[in-house]
Amino acid sequence: MSRLEHGAAGIVAITYLILAAALPLPVIDRTFLPDDTYYTLSIARNIAAGLGPTVDGVVLTSGFQPLIAILLQPVFWLGLDGAAAVRSAVLLSAAFGGLTVWLAGRIVRQATTGGSAPLLTILLTGASTPLMTNALNGLETTLAASLLLWLVLAAMATGPEAGWRRLTAIGALAGLCLWARVDTALTILLLGGVALVRLGPARTGLVVLVAAAVAAPWVWACMVLGGQPVPESGSAVRQIVAYHFETGRDASAIPRLALAQITLAIMPLFVLGVVLWPMVWLTPLVLALPLWQAFRARCADGPAVLAAAALAMLAFYALYLPAFWFYPRYMHLTAIAGIVGLIVGGLRLGAGRLGGVFCMVLIAGQATQSAQMVSNALREPQVIRGGHGYADAALTLLPLLPEGATLAAMQSGALSWFAPEGIRVVNLDGVVNAAAREAIRDERLGAYLAEVGATHFADWPLNLRWLRARGGEALDLERVGAMPDHGGPGGDFTLYRIE
Repeated sequence: MSRLEHGAAGIVAITYLILAAALPLPVIDRTFLPDDTYYTLSIARNIAAGLGPTVDGVVLTSGFQPLIAILLQPVFWLGLDGAAAVRSAVLLSAAFGGLTVWLAGRIVRQATTGGSAPLLTILLTGASTPLMTNALNGLETTLAASLLLWLVLAAMATGPEAGWRRLTAIGALAGLCLWARVDTALTILLLGGVALVRLGPARTGLVVLVAAAVAAPWVWACMVLGGQPVPESGSAVRQIVAYHFETGRDASAIPRLALAQITLAIMPLFVLGVVLWPMVWLTPLVLALPLWQAFRARCADGPAVLAAAALAMLAFYALYLPAFWFYPRYMHLTAIAGIVGLIVGGLRLGAGRLGGVFCMVLIAGQATQSAQMVSNALREPQVIRGGHGYADAALTLLPLLPEGATLAAMQSGALSWFAPEGIRVVNLDGVVNAAAREAIRDERLGAYLAEVGATHFADWPLNLRWLRARGGEALDLERVGAMPDHGGPGGDFTLYRIE
């Protein structure tokens, strides 16, 4: 890569890190952090304390992505907690966000003969508002993306003459991808097919064996903790999806919502204007372009592999696990693939200067949009922005609980993280609690609350209705307090006493 490309990637990384370090933590929480960030932090803290992978210190779980929790261990060894640990998690995800941008440029450089395509990729990926939002979410999103892009880059640079050391390293990297996020398996399977053609069965077999050996401890842990070879959170999310569809969610809109996340990552809102939804359906064409070009050239490359992986992930999350509220995170890699496909595909079609000007318009639009988002968050720090701001709810409601209370909640991540000693928070949606997941399945949540000795319940109105629908109809709940104007599903995040 040229100095200009390295410099552009460095500027993006520094910008991410400055935002992660300098923005007030309440602004970061309300703008970027989902409740899952606090689940991961709680699990990492309990692992460091010798309690194992558990959110509440009692119930062991496989419902998380382990590599980010492992990388957070030094934070707790240093004695950091509370706000300092949250800030550290955001800095870590920002650092991997910068690495992801650089690796995207490297993949384009590897697949092209030069020119401005790698630089445009770095700038558009770095300026993209949805991708920047994920870079500051304190989760494994950018870690998984950077490892997977690194794997694609390494695999595409490996030929049949490769020695066992390089093949072993690629296998180990593939195994680490599975530790970072389980859905990287879709891309790894595609790379395995490419490797069979490029490397032959023997060398591919070595890579597969090493990858399996690296991934085996986590697969074994999932079997022991959750009774299945993948994190147990997937089963719980499918139950949540089923409830959303029962309550009237239009399943036919799910593919469009998935494609919209890629479209938004490429096109700024002011360019899309009122034609957002029609343009969404062009996204598969953007992803299909590098695949078609690779087919014509009879040679797979990084952009083609990314495009195929993106289409596979779109199908998986639209048809098997349509948890649409997670799509901004789930579609992170597919959005990068869309940017790479647009720029590389356009270059190969001979877009030339006109294509470059179009990309610069997109970059300027995304950068303006990202700057506006940060500016709005600083100017209106009390405003909660879609599905974030769980720390506000936790810090408002936890002081209302008496000593020794047991609080049950579907959205229990921040509540668990901020709960003072003497108050237990029980996860109720089953994402990190197999017993709750089984109680939902058997429609006996009310009985489960009695089993764990729950004295209080806190959540959105939507989840209160879910509690009653799955066995809590006879519950007598007294409202204790609420986080007003929280912008959640159907009303305020509210605390109830269970009578």
